[in-house]
Amino acid sequence: SVLALYVYRKQKDLFQLVNPARPYEAYSVPIQARDPGPDGRLGTGDDAGVFTLFDYSPQFAGVAFTRSQYASTPASNMSDFHTLEVTFNKRMGARWGMLASLGALKNHRWLIGPNDAAVVQSPNDLINAIDNTWERNGKLQLTYRFPYDITFAAVDQIQEGLGRQRTYLFPGLPQSRSLTVGVEPFGQRRLPTQHLLNMSVSKGLNLGQQRRVRLKLDVYNVLNANTPTSVSDVSGASYDKVTGYLPGMVSRVAAEFTF
Repeated sequence: SVLALYVYRKQKDLFQLVNPARPYEAYSVPIQARDPGPDGRLGTGDDAGVFTLFDYSPQFAGVAFTRSQYASTPASNMSDFHTLEVTFNKRMGARWGMLASLGALKNHRWLIGPNDAAVVQSPNDLINAIDNTWERNGKLQLTYRFPYDITFAAVDQIQEGLGRQRTYLFPGLPQSRSLTVGVEPFGQRRLPTQHLLNMSVSKGLNLGQQRRVRLKLDVYNVLNANTPTSVSDVSGASYDKVTGYLPGMVSRVAAEFTF
């Protein structure tokens, strides 16, 4: 059988905390600031471009202009996602079966706010503010039944690395003091592609009187891949530091008893 699947997903009515006492118009003071590059130090070979940041006017300074309330995502800033997946399935027959699939996800995701709620509070929020990346994956599962009730199965998965966005904490703003900005378009850099292979072999034994036992050996991450799954994207000494890996190879021995 062949199955083609399309899914459309839209996020709406998300919310986040904002400061209504300091409106968008308050951020009217432009400041030119150079991106020091991944090493976080100006004057080195990896220095990047100049950003125009906006600080709020001194007339909006002080605790009198600090309040909190929730605001909902405006209709113009909705995030949506398109997923397409094609699956081929060959049922068990003549001792073997196979399942193969290819998938792709197209993102249109706002990166503003802790919940991606996309409530714009200043011009700084619009800097590299959207994730327009693709995510692709593939999976192949094979099963073969040998004589003497021995079954072998393998699952091979490939997942394109997730998109990244380098950030930098710009210091020295007169009112805001400092400001963290995504200094590259999201997805300009990506994590490495993940390749994960799992295998299993089992042997069935008939004990009579409708009693059976199946001995199983499962091996996860057969290739012992140590592909990074998360890294630090903050410019500076910790940039590119790996913070998570695929788990190493793990084996499991099990027995299933039915009666």
